[in-house]
Amino acid sequence: MTSTTRRRGSHASCARCGAAFYRFPSDADRRYCSARCGNLSRRRYQREVRICASCGASFSWTPRPRSNSSGHYCSRRCRDDAYRAMAPVDAVRGRRPQWNSKRRAFLAANNDFCVGCGARGGRLDVHHVEPYRLSRDDRPRNLVSVCRSCHRVLDRLADLIARERRPERRAFLVAVVQAALHDAWHLHQGRRIGAA
Repeated sequence: MTSTTRRRGSHASCARCGAAFYRFPSDADRRYCSARCGNLSRRRYQREVRICASCGASFSWTPRPRSNSSGHYCSRRCRDDAYRAMAPVDAVRGRRPQWNSKRRAFLAANNDFCVGCGARGGRLDVHHVEPYRLSRDDRPRNLVSVCRSCHRVLDRLADLIARERRPERRAFLVAVVQAALHDAWHLHQGRRIGAA
């Protein structure tokens, strides 16, 4: 003969998905229906489902800081296809005449530090404030020297500039970013002179 004892636990709703689950007395502080829900709720950056601006497919994206993904394209290939479509029709695609000599000359002209964080030494990249694919502008006013991690952040800003379709709005965004980077350049240049 089996005895039927009444359970002393309680029913609760999952704090993440809302599903009902039974909570034993020893699990009185349990908030999630499963370990999976618990782990997903503790993620620092929650995943979002977005639509690719190039191909229209849905993809999963996480808004991590210093990520090299802007969250507009599902893959690098789609991003590159979209950038090619934005480039001027008369532009020669894929060619950057004399870029290495221009890059070296720019870095040699008192630009041997990262404008973003002020780091010196190591490999420095040269970033185009207004994306080269749109402006074909290699003049020093459109260039800044940055470290690899700061370059990823500026690439995200360049993606925002490139996505702007109105020329006057794009010019405004470029001017704002150039002014901020110009101020940062003077700040880090002053620190360098003060340290010398």
